[in-house]
Amino acid sequence: MIRPLHFPADEAAYQALRQDGLQRQPECFRVTPTDDANRPQRLAGYQPSNEHMIWGAFKDTSLVGIIRFERESLQKLRHKGQIRGLYVRAEAAGSGLGRQLLRTAVSFARTLPGLEQVQLSVVASNARARGLYTTEGFVLTGREPHALKWEGRYFDEETMVLFL
Repeated sequence: MIRPLHFPADEAAYQALRQDGLQRQPECFRVTPTDDANRPQRLAGYQPSNEHMIWGAFKDTSLVGIIRFERESLQKLRHKGQIRGLYVRAEAAGSGLGRQLLRTAVSFARTLPGLEQVQLSVVASNARARGLYTTEGFVLTGREPHALKWEGRYFDEETMVLFL
């Protein structure tokens, strides 16, 4: 089941899943587990809206996947939205939940008046995620060499766009 997350009710499960992703795949996130833990809670008072939404994928009652969509707020950028933080717990990988989460976010984006494109960034070495985005219609728009550096290793990042 996929549904919007509500805070503070879903916050503990969301933070636990996010920390799982940061621990298991630190190269795929822009923040480290320590950075994330030290940031002020950005979700305090968070409520879904027509500008931003966080969805969760549940297996039974456990949160096993997340994705976030944010519409750009600046007037010259309002035609764009961003997909961020797609993550599916290892034991649910390959079940199609990542694709379902992505399709949910894109379907939501398609309902927004004036929204023309959805952008995202992906670590270039994450072939599974890149393949998912490509099969869902996203196209490569650029590559930043050495975009991330973690424990002495560099990771390139690719930007992709889906024109609605």
